[in-house]
Amino acid sequence: YQLSVTGNSDIFVVKLYSDGAALVYSTCLGGSEGDSGYGIAIDGGNNAIVVGNTSSATDFPRQNPYQGTYGGNVDAFVAKFNTDGSALIYSTYLGGIGREDGLGVAADSFGNAYVTGLTQSEDFPTVNPLQPFHGGDTNDAFIAKLNADGSAMLYSTYLGGGSYDIGYGISVDSGGSAYIAGSTESSDFPLQNAHQATYAGIRDVFLTKINPDGTALDYSTYIGGSAQED
Repeated sequence: YQLSVTGNSDIFVVKLYSDGAALVYSTCLGGSEGDSGYGIAIDGGNNAIVVGNTSSATDFPRQNPYQGTYGGNVDAFVAKFNTDGSALIYSTYLGGIGREDGLGVAADSFGNAYVTGLTQSEDFPTVNPLQPFHGGDTNDAFIAKLNADGSAMLYSTYLGGGSYDIGYGISVDSGGSAYIAGSTESSDFPLQNAHQATYAGIRDVFLTKINPDGTALDYSTYIGGSAQED
């Protein structure tokens, strides 16, 4: 799709045959500034969905973008390649005026993408949000669900309390519920049916399950002891 590095650093995406003997495809992806890839998932059609962050404010490769304009300091991105890597099905910025990192991605059987990471923006693009406002003075986690062709955000929400929160990983079950794992320093992190309802230490892990349309937490809990967990 992109033959060479175009900026300070570019993402690469590589697909190998199942025996590892040859490449199906290998491509760069990026603009004129720094770009990093942090997560990848495969949907039911064997398309690769890649997330990360970009500082390429004007020329990060976009295709059918949900958000075509760079939001701020550093933006998250979501990009979906076709099966042979020759074309982008969609590629979009995702961010507000502050910094965003896309750190985890999952795909369901319908090709929808579920993304998590961190946001420092008061104006992160939310849709039908469970938590409409930035919870703290540093990072909040975010959860966003894009439809299969990237044309619509099905939901997008902050997830965090009054201090540092970050989403590292996400998965989705057969019913479309999303599971998010990350770390928090917030004693007021959003909890629901919590296995561990009390913040325990320097930094705790959180594990959160959100229902398929993003309107409710099925559960959300701390996991941690008196020291630091990530």
